[in-house]
Amino acid sequence: MATATPTIPAVARLLALALPARRGEPWTVEALTAPGAPTVLSSGSRRLVVQADGSRVEVLPESESYPRLPGAVADLADGETAAVEDLTRRLLRIVLAKLDAAQAPRGPWTPDFAERDRARRVGDLTELGLALLDYGVMPGQHERTDGTVLAWQTADDGVWQAYTVTGHTGATLRYQGPLRGVYAVLPSVLRPIDAPAPVTSAEPVSPTVFTRYLTDRFPQMRPVCGDDVESGGGQEPSASVGLPDSPSGEHANDPVDDHTTVCAEFSVGFDLLLSAVRHLA
Repeated sequence: MATATPTIPAVARLLALALPARRGEPWTVEALTAPGAPTVLSSGSRRLVVQADGSRVEVLPESESYPRLPGAVADLADGETAAVEDLTRRLLRIVLAKLDAAQAPRGPWTPDFAERDRARRVGDLTELGLALLDYGVMPGQHERTDGTVLAWQTADDGVWQAYTVTGHTGATLRYQGPLRGVYAVLPSVLRPIDAPAPVTSAEPVSPTVFTRYLTDRFPQMRPVCGDDVESGGGQEPSASVGLPDSPSGEHANDPVDDHTTVCAEFSVGFDLLLSAVRHLA
């Protein structure tokens, strides 16, 4: 017997459960205003339209306000669970980060505007700090000349820092510690393993023991030199993992294991960061 295709409101409800709340406002499915009206997901001032095109389901920022922002598309023929997972991944990795940037205040850089920008960034990091507290982590926060930093240590002696930069949305996440400390968070940041690799004009880099160890496990990453691999950038969140004490790659062919000390850096939106917080504790 054929399985009924899930309704768009049902998919929207599953997405509302999958996406993290922001500033205490969970995602909700708005009541339909009229028969045939689009299904809308909202959280605070952010609104996403969920609509069908045959067996495909599309999730787009409300076009009247943000007509050029990217959306997310999945095929319900692949099954409800797979479709919701695909939509959630793209919303977290790309769409919501772009929506945050589009909604960020604009204006001349006056003292009042600078204070509102600082308050927004501190609010974002406070939200991250509260999420970490739920996992028993007590982060510290401090200001620096170009932004605000949140820092904490993991049980296996890894050190994470999340910082925001004046005038920008999203966060930069830095890590130093055992290589295994980035294994859980990388799948959230990297493009899906079956997605096409971005076209690059960079010259191929000869693999080393270090780069092979990472790219064998995460083929979405590419070597940029003998002791550093990276992924993403542009429309995508970015990630890089390298050896901290390897000038000119002199340690790139030393033995590597999950305990090797590395430095990593990620550029991500706050929704993605909050959804991955359990992997950072």
